[in-house]
Amino acid sequence: MKLYLDNIVFALQPAGGISTVWYELEQRAMADKRLDLTIMDYPCNNIQRKRMNVADSIRMDCPLRKLERYREPLFEVNEPIVFHSSYFRVMQNPKVANVTTIHDLTYHICRHGLPKAVHLHQEEHALRHSRAVVCISQSTKRDLLRLYPSVREENVRVIYNGVSPLFHVSDEKNITDFESGGYLLFVGAREAEYKNFVMAVEIARRMKMPLVMVGAPLKKEEHEILQDELGENHYQIFSHISSEQLNVLYNHAFALLYPSAYEGFGLPILEAQKADCVAVVQGVSSLPEVAGDGAIVVPPSNSLRLADEMTDALLQLKNGTIDATALRRAGQENAKHFTWDAMYNQLYQLYNEISR
Repeated sequence: MKLYLDNIVFALQPAGGISTVWYELEQRAMADKRLDLTIMDYPCNNIQRKRMNVADSIRMDCPLRKLERYREPLFEVNEPIVFHSSYFRVMQNPKVANVTTIHDLTYHICRHGLPKAVHLHQEEHALRHSRAVVCISQSTKRDLLRLYPSVREENVRVIYNGVSPLFHVSDEKNITDFESGGYLLFVGAREAEYKNFVMAVEIARRMKMPLVMVGAPLKKEEHEILQDELGENHYQIFSHISSEQLNVLYNHAFALLYPSAYEGFGLPILEAQKADCVAVVQGVSSLPEVAGDGAIVVPPSNSLRLADEMTDALLQLKNGTIDATALRRAGQENAKHFTWDAMYNQLYQLYNEISR
């Protein structure tokens, strides 16, 4: 089977969830002797790409043309291949079996104007020309079929993401400015309103606990919010850190705050569970599906009510009304169901089916 993997996402972001998924897929594909593999590579400054060692024999160096993310790749296809792009690209050639992965459908829910229109045009084009569509949760599949009724359900496969073994219970030294077990953790993007970052700050204020954030450097307005709500020396940001460092943060946190109103998957929940950190999440979209019984899942509500519910859950955790030990144990068991090897094996099976 000839498989082409398109690394365009590494040129679009320095780090991120899709980059992590793509890294884990390619690491396994490169080790799979059953494949006739080509990796389409682009100039980039991506953290995950820097970790990879791609042999010259399987690497196709590609130019990064203007608006490359929206353009069809430039190479001839003279025999059947499977083409899987990391971000909504397809090849309009009858010899190509395209695979598209839907990580989430946030542009439908949270974006507006020209960026939304352009993205949805590319997304619809990719779906129309794909022989198989991969959704990373049952929730995402339901959203996809609702938003794109022309997509045939039999062409859609749910394949869950995994969680790295780098996340585990550890006795490594705390790396924050705060005492172990004495801070709340917020992981991921903050700028989109649906992520509910401001709510996380409010919850930290109510709990009188510092907030540690992992993600892009703080913007001026975020600094101002944190200063006003939490005060000097009651928050800390970690940017461009390794999985090993993130694991330490999970291990020493009181809890992971995950108030997001929409996610295609919710990988930080599993990372926290592996690292014995209690996750408190809003019960929307894919989050209950991923969290299982190993997290505190708060019913979805409006912002004020949700902040009340999450604060109350944290207080119960703090005073022992919620059994933290049992919750952590359940989290560890839940996380065992999500592995990158399982993801890759299911993808390989799918590639094999559509290549015939």
